Amino acid sequence: MIRGAGRMRKLLERSSGEAPKMTPHGRPLGSQDGVFNMKPCIPGVPVPPTILPKHTAREAISDGLITAKVKMRLSADPLTDAYDIRVETFKGSVQLSGFVDTAAARAEALELAWDVEGVQVVEDLLDTRKRD
Repeated sequence: MIRGAGRMRKLLERSSGEAPKMTPHGRPLGSQDGVFNMKPCIPGVPVPPTILPKHTAREAISDGLITAKVKMRLSADPLTDAYDIRVETFKGSVQLSGFVDTAAARAEALELAWDVEGVQVVEDLLDTRKRD
């Protein structure tokens, strides 16, 4: 049984009047790796901020690969290499931001991002500005 599970069991028994259902590993149902999802267990108790990741490790690795591939394509292309284009990826959604001089450079950057395997959405936050 995990540390503190006994206290949690007693708290759950007092709040609901019945013994909580337990997993085969001795954890109260609604817990994951020692982090309790208290919302469905104890009505009226505020839910603590989650410490679990917002996406899985596999998604994070995939997003990192997509970001690297997009950056590599942008730096290899003569039209987009001169610009500082920032690339961020979350769950297959790529966000391009920064400044470019021409609409052609903007269109090329978007096309290069779309050509990367695994990209589901490309968000265009690029600004077209003439350099002084």
